[in-house]
Amino acid sequence: MNRQERLESLTRSWRWLFEPSSFELLEISPFGDLLSRDAAGMYWLLDVNFGKLMGPEVSGGAAAEMFPDNFDGRLASRYRDAGIELREGQCYAFTTPVISREGSYEPFNVYGVDSMERVSFMGDFHRQIQQIPDGTTVRIVIRSVRWLDSGVA
Repeated sequence: MNRQERLESLTRSWRWLFEPSSFELLEISPFGDLLSRDAAGMYWLLDVNFGKLMGPEVSGGAAAEMFPDNFDGRLASRYRDAGIELREGQCYAFTTPVISREGSYEPFNVYGVDSMERVSFMGDFHRQIQQIPDGTTVRIVIRSVRWLDSGVA
């Protein structure tokens, strides 16, 4: 799968926010955030934890300079030090979303997950809550849609 196909696949559930076909995938942060560049050469970050497409804090440079919070090696290092190691194709995820009042960046709330699943899940999650006012209490119900999980052959 080339980079464009991977971006298309990763962002299928984010089409409510932006059209990925006009972007080139450059890098994925340790948290599943997608660094991309548009046809005009502008850099953009899809922040999967906060459900936003945003421009850089500073122009050009390395990902950690443009988007320091998303490519913060210190936070990822803290999780590795706590024994939360990522395998190839994984990113860090939060058991309780960090956008919630109960969310936390502490290691007890963090686990490694497949990046494709994480980005897809968060796109659907943010689509569903986009019209809910800040501070509203929501109940998250996750239903499996995989044949293997249901035991149906």
